[in-house]
Amino acid sequence: MSFKRIILRAALCASLLPAASFAQTNANNSRQRPPRPQVSLPPDLTIKSAKYIEVKDSTQAIVVVANAGKGSAPKSRIRLDVFKGVTKESGVKKYYWTDVPPLKPGEETTVTFEIAPDKFAGGARLVTVDPDNKVKESDETNNESFTNFPAQGFK
Repeated sequence: MSFKRIILRAALCASLLPAASFAQTNANNSRQRPPRPQVSLPPDLTIKSAKYIEVKDSTQAIVVVANAGKGSAPKSRIRLDVFKGVTKESGVKKYYWTDVPPLKPGEETTVTFEIAPDKFAGGARLVTVDPDNKVKESDETNNESFTNFPAQGFK
């Protein structure tokens, strides 16, 4: 086989290979690795605390939502369910919704539900962050806080 044919065959073979298979070089002719794909770490929205207060004309649920994950959480929703009795089985009397702002890893925010003129009236309460599971989290099982204790300042 002639030298010219060898060169033509090598050029043809090289043109069939994907460009990514060749090492990139910098100005010093040292090899560089292709860039690694970015891995997105998931957030983990949790209810850090929930406090229920009834004093005269004010009825509030004050909830601290935290992102315990390693990734940022986008804007989400939080729901407060007020039950007719002291168990979940008693049925929901009323739902309340509000927004949770975006949270960076380790960040937390306080969300307040003002439900006056309604009262908790001894009913159980359930707070759920991201109740529709729109945020993909590292742990989807820790988004709730349930209590059936009387509200503080209840009269």
